[in-house]
Amino acid sequence: MVKEPPQVRRWDDLVSRLTPRQREVVILVGRHRLSYKGAARRLENRYREGEHLTPQTVRQYANQIRDAMESPLSPRDALTELYWVHEAAFVEEAA
Repeated sequence: MVKEPPQVRRWDDLVSRLTPRQREVVILVGRHRLSYKGAARRLENRYREGEHLTPQTVRQYANQIRDAMESPLSPRDALTELYWVHEAAFVEEAA
């Protein structure tokens, strides 16, 4: 049996605590590699009745998630790593 590194177990907890909007940021920026502006546009179309989303808002979400991961990577690279390490958690949600 392969033992997972402690950071992966810590990320399991992080993934379970992400809000729906934060999960979408991980998918749009981490998986689809959209720019912050592109992700903001996509999210704004989905949440029309909600707040106005700017690229800065998406960047703040990315920074918050990266900080919670305690990752030395850039926010975009940290979200990419988080998505691909926990791909099953995000795929199950989309199904």
